[in-house]
Amino acid sequence: PERLRYWGDRPRVSTLTPAELHDYYFDNEGNRFFFEKVAKKCYWPATTLLLKLLEKHKDDERPFKFAFALSGTLLDQMRRYDPELLKLFQKVAATGLC
Repeated sequence: PERLRYWGDRPRVSTLTPAELHDYYFDNEGNRFFFEKVAKKCYWPATTLLLKLLEKHKDDERPFKFAFALSGTLLDQMRRYDPELLKLFQKVAATGLC
């Protein structure tokens, strides 16, 4: 999920443009830290393993198949913090078995 910045005594600003809102309200450093931690321990190893299984069993009589449900927030964070991970998910999707 996206983490909100700590507000403390920060004033609310109503003159921000839509492009400035994300950086003003959300903790991008915290988001990056937790995304990279989860990506390293979960997304990279699991998705790499699943891709290997797809490639290994693609020609079987009943090939290995599965589904992912990816949130827009996850896709946005992959785009911002780890584009190579997003490419890995795209490679999995391109097999036609996911």
